[in-house]
Amino acid sequence: METENVKDKKVHQGLNVSKIRRYEDIKQEDLAEKLGVSQQFISQLEQQREIGRDYLVKIAAILKVAPEVIENMEETPVSVVIENNNFEISCHALPA
Repeated sequence: METENVKDKKVHQGLNVSKIRRYEDIKQEDLAEKLGVSQQFISQLEQQREIGRDYLVKIAAILKVAPEVIENMEETPVSVVIENNNFEISCHALPA
C-alpha cells in the first residue's frame, strides 16, 4: 500500500492545528504553555504545511485528537469559506 505525501494532498497540518485549537477554544498561549514553547513558536508552527512527528504527537494529545486527524484533514473550499466566517458559497464547492 502506497502512502500519500502531505504535498500530494490538500493538507496543511499547521492550519489543521489552528482549526482544532480554536474549535476547542484553546488560545495559542495556552497550547504553548502546555507544550513548553513560546506563543510565537505556535504561531510559526500553525503556518507550516508539515509539522515534525514529535510535535505532532504532543499537540494531538493536548488537543485530544489522533495525530492522523492533524496529518490527514484535507482543506476543502467549503471548509475554507466556513473557516473565514464567510458563508458565501464558493464556486469550487458546487458540483460541475
